[in-house]
Amino acid sequence: GRRASLIACSVVTFVGAMLSVCAWSAEALIAARIITGIGMGGEYPLASTHSAESAADAGNGARNVALLYLFGSGFGPALCGLVTYVLDVSGVPSHIIWRLIFAVGALLSLLGMVLRYFTTKDAKDLTKAKNPKGTRRNFVRRYWRPLLGTSLIWLLFDVVEYGLKQNDAAIFAVSSGGPYSNSVLMVLCQRLLSIPSLAFAPWLLTKVQSKRVQMIGFVGCMAANLTLAIGYSQLKGITLAFNAVYLVQLS
Repeated sequence: GRRASLIACSVVTFVGAMLSVCAWSAEALIAARIITGIGMGGEYPLASTHSAESAADAGNGARNVALLYLFGSGFGPALCGLVTYVLDVSGVPSHIIWRLIFAVGALLSLLGMVLRYFTTKDAKDLTKAKNPKGTRRNFVRRYWRPLLGTSLIWLLFDVVEYGLKQNDAAIFAVSSGGPYSNSVLMVLCQRLLSIPSLAFAPWLLTKVQSKRVQMIGFVGCMAANLTLAIGYSQLKGITLAFNAVYLVQLS
């Protein structure tokens, strides 16, 4: 059922986070991050599916998923940037900071795992009630096109999103000799400024069809990334313009 799968993903994520805290080498850290990635890789689609299934209709389901991403892709990255910035300016030695960052992540993973155990309901019975005579084979035959399209879109989006996140600090580096905290602060501000658009999406889904909202997002993301790719060198010298275009891409 959904509940067991969600709890299992939470356990894997927590184990990966704890191993990251205790990593004794670069290789061990990479292995721990892979384990964490496996847990998060299951978390995203399962949480989205459970949120949609828990809604009364398709419109409310889309809104629930949008609210899920408001916290996951909005407040989550902002909190990460805030924790990193506070630790960096507090004078904590650099060889300890990264362990403390992972420790905060592990604590949040543990909290999520406990909350999920006590609050998440299994949607197995609900699924059976909606489609009592359905089979997996019939489901795949009927929905293989949207499933394939969604998978490919998700793959491409992850390449863009996580690729940029990996280079956020370098992209927003104030100068090669400036303090690292300044770069982290710039990233934090960008994440905070993107939250209103993520909060706007659930409301927009109550007024506009989800497919149209997706198209608006895809076209906007494509235009912003194309602008950054073509005019990166020129825009980088105009801080306000660069930050504005990058914010559109995040939003």
